[in-house]
Amino acid sequence: MNSIKADFFRGESVVTLMTGSAIFTRAFCFSALLSCVAPEASAALSATIDGYVGATFAYFPDGEPIQSGGDTVFFNQALTNNVTHSFAYATPFGDAADVVARVGDGWMRIGAVASSARFGAPAREAWSGHARFGLRAEVLDTIVINNPALTGTVGFADLGFLVEGVLSAGRDAPAGSNFAAAGGANIAVSLFAINTVTQNFPLRAENRGRAQDIPAVGLDNEIMGGELSFVYGMPFNYFVVLETEALASSGSTGGPNNAGLPSATSFVSDFRNTITWAGVSNLRDAAGNPVTEFTAFSGTGADFRHAIVPASPIPVPGGFVLFASALLVMTKPSRWRFRGDRAGWRAVRQGRNDGRVWRAATG
Repeated sequence: MNSIKADFFRGESVVTLMTGSAIFTRAFCFSALLSCVAPEASAALSATIDGYVGATFAYFPDGEPIQSGGDTVFFNQALTNNVTHSFAYATPFGDAADVVARVGDGWMRIGAVASSARFGAPAREAWSGHARFGLRAEVLDTIVINNPALTGTVGFADLGFLVEGVLSAGRDAPAGSNFAAAGGANIAVSLFAINTVTQNFPLRAENRGRAQDIPAVGLDNEIMGGELSFVYGMPFNYFVVLETEALASSGSTGGPNNAGLPSATSFVSDFRNTITWAGVSNLRDAAGNPVTEFTAFSGTGADFRHAIVPASPIPVPGGFVLFASALLVMTKPSRWRFRGDRAGWRAVRQGRNDGRVWRAATG
């Protein structure tokens, strides 16, 4: 666990070094993620997202000036309940970053893709580029659990959110090249009442073409939360935060008399079918007696007694479609082998995991 967490924090510095500037000032520092003081009870669901999408390219023609371009687009806005929000940026030359986000009563769903692809450069020319994203999404809402006979007394319950998702780094590039896809995510859940329950889980994946890489990692039906002490009839807060960032790069360099080899990388942060309220479990009164008759409502009036299951996941970010299309055009299955995304989803379908975190081995 500690090694994974350390890798996550190091991931931000990788983005800084490769882009030349600290483009996300929050720096994904979890020490600043949650306040030590519980927030004021909110009247209803409040959700925000801020971050960036960006991409750059460079073209080094033989005997001519270097041509380059690209940009970083920042966003910071409120998330409207049950509305999909999308942010994207792409260059005309195969680099793209996309983010989609949607929240509702008791759930948050985020998906993000960074992809970069290059055809083989002509002799004596070189092409390069990269794409990146970074975001922080958070949801704050209240819950009121009550039984008329227990109003104003202390109660206990097991509360939390069900989390599942995957980080996947794909790489299709010549052996020994430094083109790579790498990124991380951190999920945090907090409940504030008489006591405070806080749990976070960091993840990191990378694919640099090395044997020690972990190209896919994920959470499989992980419950994040714990036992909370509260007062029947009194509202208390829950706070959910998801942070994720990634960088994907590609390039091609032609030799004196021969064309260069193509390359393509992508990073997918897929939490499009999560995070969801897990329901009220093991509810008791102050003496520890089970309580079976009760109400549980969120600040928006949603029924929180049971687990919440949204109807469907949010759409796949457009960047993944663009990357897949470029890969089909550029590469031949007999020569190139896609590593990362396929391995990751194969692990998901087979239910392979090592406790709470599963990892797909490079191979």
